[in-house]
Amino acid sequence: FDAYRIDHILGFFRIWQIPMDAVHGLLGTFNPALPYSYDELKYNYDFWLDKDLQTTPYIMDYFLYDFFGDYTEEVKKEFLVDKGHGRYGFKEFVNTQRKVMDYFSDKDDNEKNSHLKNALLGLHDEVLFIEDAKDKEKYHPRISAQYTYIYRSLSDYERWCYDRLYNDFFYHRHNDFWYGKAMWKLPPLIDSTNMLVCGEDLGMIPACVPAVMNELK
Repeated sequence: FDAYRIDHILGFFRIWQIPMDAVHGLLGTFNPALPYSYDELKYNYDFWLDKDLQTTPYIMDYFLYDFFGDYTEEVKKEFLVDKGHGRYGFKEFVNTQRKVMDYFSDKDDNEKNSHLKNALLGLHDEVLFIEDAKDKEKYHPRISAQYTYIYRSLSDYERWCYDRLYNDFFYHRHNDFWYGKAMWKLPPLIDSTNMLVCGEDLGMIPACVPAVMNELK
């Protein structure tokens, strides 16, 4: 053969890792990555992280009807714990997306149960940050967090600060870091043959990807 294709070349820079207790990719994180510390968020971006509020599902009474409609009161009694001041948490048997899936696995597959399952899964996505799997004092911005109710609850200035740290994280912060990862992995692959190497560069492309591809030709 004269050429071969590297499918999804981004995987040589980083992967998207989803926790075992999650179902939606929205709760995933980059690996490897450089998550933020509390102090970095505070001093570099003027964003004061509230770990209890922003890394666990944000469930408030005022928007539950948007998720559950006419089933809202039933859901409060069966699945949620009242924390006071209009805030709720999950009961233990549905406190992860995987537990939600397990709970409904032996239920009738009707319209109501499908609605409740998907709405409960969606509530779990209501976070601004995801705690790092290994370093519990480091935090990843949740991808597409701007579509959450917790984001909308921020003040205008807090949203501006969050948008700044979000854009840095997903488009700038990792450029040199991921450049190094790719330059460690790709050259041995390329040097193993005289075939033309074609890389598929689809997805959320940081600047280091075209830089590495151009350098390695």
